[in-house]
Amino acid sequence: MLVRLLLVAVPFLAALTVGIALFYLYGAVLAARQGNTPFALLYGVLSVGGIALGVALWRTWRKARESVRSAPRGG
Repeated sequence: MLVRLLLVAVPFLAALTVGIALFYLYGAVLAARQGNTPFALLYGVLSVGGIALGVALWRTWRKARESVRSAPRGG
């Protein structure tokens, strides 16, 4: 049951993670326009990390989904 819950929840979690990362990227661009370089660099690093985490979650979800679909059903 937990596996099915994760197979449903992980795509939403990946999308949420990328959405938050894009928000941080927007904040980094605004900070860079205002000349606040340290804040822009921090938010830039956080946004790149969030995008990488979202992509990793998505790829892991796809592999898990394929393994569940190809697994023999015993019964």
